[in-house]
Amino acid sequence: LDIVLITLPFIACWFGYYADKTVVALSAMDRWLIVALYCVLYFTFGRIYDAFLISYSRISEIVYSQILETLLTDCFMYIVIWIMSGSFPNILPALGALLMQLVFAVGWAVMAHRWYFAMFPSKRSAVIYDVR
Repeated sequence: LDIVLITLPFIACWFGYYADKTVVALSAMDRWLIVALYCVLYFTFGRIYDAFLISYSRISEIVYSQILETLLTDCFMYIVIWIMSGSFPNILPALGALLMQLVFAVGWAVMAHRWYFAMFPSKRSAVIYDVR
């Protein structure tokens, strides 16, 4: 669900503005491959920065990871769009999409954390260390 929520603003930005501005002729399938590339990058950065580990992380850590992976993915995709455009594209649509993505990331982190601990309440545990 997180990947879908974060990808929706990118799709709107890509198809609404940037896809028609490229100098490279793209078919409909090629345009959707750019979206697939975005999803793969977002998922990969999410795994690297542990953005999907709801049970281990605080909400603030999840939000930080989500923001970091969104920024990295958007920067990478902006460079790809820049290369395909042949000139420096307008950054305002990308910033608008980024703003919506950050709102969705915070909302998802809060809701996912609440849902997870409502479904799987924490159990009492003891940490024993310094014994082999």
